[in-house]
Amino acid sequence: MNLEFNYVNITGLAEADKTYVANGQLNVCKQEIINLVKEDPYIEEVRVELVRPGESVRITPVKDVIEPRVKLDEKGGYFAGILSPVDSAGCGRTLVLKGATVVLTGLFMDFCEGLIDMEGPCVPFSPFSSTYNVVLWIKTVPELSFTGYKKSMQMAGRKVAVYLAECAKDNPVDNVKKYEWEP
Repeated sequence: MNLEFNYVNITGLAEADKTYVANGQLNVCKQEIINLVKEDPYIEEVRVELVRPGESVRITPVKDVIEPRVKLDEKGGYFAGILSPVDSAGCGRTLVLKGATVVLTGLFMDFCEGLIDMEGPCVPFSPFSSTYNVVLWIKTVPELSFTGYKKSMQMAGRKVAVYLAECAKDNPVDNVKKYEWEP
């Protein structure tokens, strides 16, 4: 079996009229992201913030952090069984936006939520203090169960992560890492 990660290094983040990657900068159209997330009828409100390393920002409550990735092979999606059909994982070609993340936040719901400080003495304690973060603040409809809430949040984050990576498919890659092993 062969697995290949094609890395596009993200070294900047900016708001734009359309989502694309150029010269290492992830340019994000907030409205595209909002429209994608609001396809879920259980999501009532979405806000998108772009947060860069060194900014005076604390992101909380952090529910999940996802690195943007997408399969480059004709046959695959990403997050098999969730966003694409069930298939064997751990093989094929994957495009990764290295240095970028999708961070999910929203109303406080659970005691095990975290925070990310983008500057200050706590920066060394979070690997996400040095990434370019597309932060999604999501509010679901009030009648949604806790399980439904978590599912809507997870789906939104994964859809946005795949979308961001898809918008970079035509970019040259900065490096490739290959793994090979016997089936």
